[in-house]
Amino acid sequence: MLEWITSKVVVSIAALLVLTSVSGFFLTQREGWKENEVLQVSKEISKLVNQVSMINSEATVIVNFGESTSGINLPSTIDGETYTVQLDRTSAKCTLRDLEGRSYFYTAVHLFQPSEVNLTNRTQLRSFDLDHQNLKVHSAGNLFLLRARTVTDGNVNFETFIFAGE
Repeated sequence: MLEWITSKVVVSIAALLVLTSVSGFFLTQREGWKENEVLQVSKEISKLVNQVSMINSEATVIVNFGESTSGINLPSTIDGETYTVQLDRTSAKCTLRDLEGRSYFYTAVHLFQPSEVNLTNRTQLRSFDLDHQNLKVHSAGNLFLLRARTVTDGNVNFETFIFAGE
């Protein structure tokens, strides 16, 4: 009788170890999936910024967090959790708790509305760039990617501006 009980206890412990191992495997896979999703959001933002930056004319692209009928949509949540996007002049970083993904732009951008500055004054543009080196948005609302014409010293250029909206 004692042998029978001992064998059942050993089998139960073995089954519990297998169940724990399988659960751990799937939890690890889930975290890996979340990390990949975070990286994909930053890559998608960088891809959009790079595409807008290659346009040699004025253009506007609206990026929506969530479902919208206009513009380009990014998810408002990753696995049911909101995330943060932090932009600097050369990259987009997406953060969900302790998970991060960063992707880089081909060229530097301006992180303010072009209507805030005189686009013919290079010194004022540089000053605004120094004052607006980061832009942090949560996965709600909109991001506006704007390609605007700047004229400095008689040279016409098109530069990319990014700013948040509701």
